[in-house]
Amino acid sequence: MLRADAAAVHFVIGVLGASVLIPPNIAAHWYEFVAEWCLGIEPQETPSEVERAFDALRRLWPEFLNELEVQGAQGHRGISMVISAVARGRTLAACERLDGFDPVMARLRRGEKAAMAELQFAEALVRCTFSPVLEPQLGSKKPDCLVRIGSKRLYAEVIAPEQAAAVKEAGATLQRMARELVERTTGTRTEILLSEEPGARFDAILTAVTSTLPDGRVHDIEEIAKVRRDFLGLLPPNVGPLINDLDQRPKIGVASARVGGGAISTSVTVRQTITSARVHRLLSNELSHFSKTERNILAVRVTAVEGHMKGWVTLVLRWLQPKRNRRVGAVILFDSGALMGPPFTIRQRWRVIENPYAYVSIPRSLINAISALDEGAP
Repeated sequence: MLRADAAAVHFVIGVLGASVLIPPNIAAHWYEFVAEWCLGIEPQETPSEVERAFDALRRLWPEFLNELEVQGAQGHRGISMVISAVARGRTLAACERLDGFDPVMARLRRGEKAAMAELQFAEALVRCTFSPVLEPQLGSKKPDCLVRIGSKRLYAEVIAPEQAAAVKEAGATLQRMARELVERTTGTRTEILLSEEPGARFDAILTAVTSTLPDGRVHDIEEIAKVRRDFLGLLPPNVGPLINDLDQRPKIGVASARVGGGAISTSVTVRQTITSARVHRLLSNELSHFSKTERNILAVRVTAVEGHMKGWVTLVLRWLQPKRNRRVGAVILFDSGALMGPPFTIRQRWRVIENPYAYVSIPRSLINAISALDEGAP
């Protein structure tokens, strides 16, 4: 199973003794390292690959390694923590000899999350046998990356958007709706699919939902919602979606369930469509970095945002228009997650979306090479 945001996933166990330092010669002490730090589960990477990754962290990002060892001393260890660290170290090792690496690394050490996204994209280019230049000078601007393919130059901007405050607020609203409906709909399963934020119609939606019969049919209410209710009774709570949704735009969703007295079950699922406006603003804000006469790529790490890979593909395709956004030759989406195996490792997903309306197209060799890096399901 591919799980996003692997850095936040770790096992919590008791303190494992006094030895908390990661040895510099991991390969020579491999079985001890696997036992103490991986809790007996070997990563997919070879001992020499793991040692090279931790060596890069030790030399280039000591703050990260120190924090890792502090967590180890507190009893936080496990295979997911290790493979996440290995992925970071492997990125640094692949990029450290690139022109322009030092300023990007300095930004990373200051805590700038976007710097890691830029290095991950540069690492991908290195894996494709290219030699990118980081933060090159282009007139008065400094794009994130320059790639030379034969006599052709290609410039790239890399962004790593986070989940917007508005989306987090919307999630809290949906959670409140789910909790209140659980109190009002005992013994039933309720699913709501909202086409937009409930806003001032929040209470009206609650009233309409509770008045809808649990007949297993899909009903339209308040012009913005589809609702299906089923009798649940003594069946286990089920929060999986049953309403057929043909809209491929990303959704945020919440669920609440309860087994009450007499084992009577109640569950509520609420999903809401995320409109394209925010994503399109994020993409359009990068256009000023690009020239009409150059080959340009916009790379987006989508790990931390709503919709993730699948939703963003749909939204990007809608952003590419015959008479707008033509400075971008392609949008590259990427993310990564822990494959909680076996094998236990980090998998990357890559999608290249070409712009058929671009002023200057992107070389096919780069598009094919990046696309070949994809390790995940659509």
